[in-house]
Amino acid sequence: MGGSGESRANTSYFVTFEFADGSRLELQVRDQDFGLIVEGDRGELLYQGTRFKSFNRDLKKEHLNF
Repeated sequence: MGGSGESRANTSYFVTFEFADGSRLELQVRDQDFGLIVEGDRGELLYQGTRFKSFNRDLKKEHLNF
């Protein structure tokens, strides 16, 4: 038998943000932030270089007419 018997898994999460001019930036995010950002979200991204700081979703609701 080899090893110490301990097993640790490490998962990294990345999100690609697209800006109004069409440029994109992929940043590593914390697991708790990854679960809150979904495709199509719009909002304000705060980052420093390649370091994700926060994403504040635009909470304006779109009204659908049926």
